[in-house]
Amino acid sequence: MTLSDTGLPEIYGVFNRTRVSLVKKPLAKARIIRGKEYPIAFDLLVEGGDYQKSVNDFFEELSKSAVLLDLVNDHGLVIIQNLKSTSPEHYSQIVNRFFQTANYQEFDQVGLLATRQKIDNAVSSVGNDDELGKNVNKLHAHQEFSRYLEYPHILTFFAQQASALGGGESTTTHATELFDVVNLKYPEFIKDLYEKNGNHVYQKFSYKVSTDSKFKISWTDKGAFGRYITDEDLKTKDLESMKAKATKLAHEKVSKNVEFDDKHDLIVHQQTSIVNIHPHTELPVIFSSLPTYYSGYYKNKLKGEEATLPPLSYGNGDPIPEKYLDYLFEQSVKLEYSHRFEDGDILFLDNFAVYHGRNPYTAGDRKILASFWEPKTDRRKPYRPTCFNEFFT
Repeated sequence: MTLSDTGLPEIYGVFNRTRVSLVKKPLAKARIIRGKEYPIAFDLLVEGGDYQKSVNDFFEELSKSAVLLDLVNDHGLVIIQNLKSTSPEHYSQIVNRFFQTANYQEFDQVGLLATRQKIDNAVSSVGNDDELGKNVNKLHAHQEFSRYLEYPHILTFFAQQASALGGGESTTTHATELFDVVNLKYPEFIKDLYEKNGNHVYQKFSYKVSTDSKFKISWTDKGAFGRYITDEDLKTKDLESMKAKATKLAHEKVSKNVEFDDKHDLIVHQQTSIVNIHPHTELPVIFSSLPTYYSGYYKNKLKGEEATLPPLSYGNGDPIPEKYLDYLFEQSVKLEYSHRFEDGDILFLDNFAVYHGRNPYTAGDRKILASFWEPKTDRRKPYRPTCFNEFFT
């Protein structure tokens, strides 16, 4: 049955003689950004017996009407709570029904620095955080795969097990709000990012992973750049073949500029425009992963420890003054909205409009799953306007 009402503050329909609704709820720390509430949240209410099938049918109808996608595009982050399920299978059913009906496909993840365990159809872990012992600390703001050639539009996160000990909140920063506050204090930085072709960074992917390495993944791994590398290549250690295949994949998905050093480590150069226009809202955004990329250096510098500036410059090669990078990082933290997960929560996040991260937590005390999606056909992305003044019209 189609939705009976698509007006806020309640969206509802009747499926299998079961009434399913999303009821808007207040958020104490929500705020207005460019005339839109950010974020918005709903309770999922089900009145009837056939719970799982009715919920799945409801999300399919939400997709057909486009009401939920419109909310994500308009508000950046939609939080859905009170799902009476912590089953990864049910989460998978919800997102697959919703996104496939909307003509979206699962995002093809390439160039990972940490392994993500496949949990169910289009559902994976957010990384083997506890095993590595690294991501139990603060994870700063980033837009998923934003430095790559390909990146997803909609991210979803699901609380299979919310933290019982505290911490581990999902943190998000609105990319338009970040643009506005940085432009207010340092308009010359915004203009330089536009005129000097964004920024340039690089990442190193090791060939042989040492025991003390921060990341436990080689560029030869399937989740990194090893998709085309065969078991025979690995067995014979045919480096030239492996390098060619890794380069081919990198050129397709990640960067047109890659090289190998004398240790056979893969260096991936990334140049992105950073200051862009959102393709749906037409609002300006700072689209990047600069806060998380810069965070280690900033924190060490703040503590008075010896720190090496990460390889970071404007796209034309000019150095970026640290005062600009410091302020961008500080504001990415100051503007965070923190969501404390409850079991069964699902977050729908516009990756073009909103950064995401995570507060520290106790190892083993939370289990968050993820599912990333992109349109099959309407592949519009954040874009650099032809004229700088378009940011302000």
